Amino acid sequence: HRFKTSVREGATRVAFVGLGNMGCQMALNLAKKREASGVENEKSSSRPDIHLIVHDFHQSSMDKFFHHADSGGLIDLDALSPASDLPSLAASDPHFVVTSLPSCEASETVVGEIVKNLPKPSTETGCIFID
Repeated sequence: HRFKTSVREGATRVAFVGLGNMGCQMALNLAKKREASGVENEKSSSRPDIHLIVHDFHQSSMDKFFHHADSGGLIDLDALSPASDLPSLAASDPHFVVTSLPSCEASETVVGEIVKNLPKPSTETGCIFID
């Protein structure tokens, strides 16, 4: 992918795990909102500075997401990073983690792995998990 592998300083970091049928659309909608509000607020320079870090265990889902993001022209390429695994996603020190997974058990496992690998305890960073 031509997308950034590092996260911009000062950006609100949103990690998104699970890019299946529903998760892919949710992540793309988040990107659309970011782009739309950036256009609306361009003059006031209050554009939301969101950096999206995405991960899925299935490479085909990652490829599909990046294809849609790239072909749709939705995402500033500097505002999107793929995460190769959950520890690297956690290392990005996200402000928010959104999961779109097939079961409660899968969500519990993923959240546990992310919490275990955050640079600081989530109680110190204020990381918010959304499932």
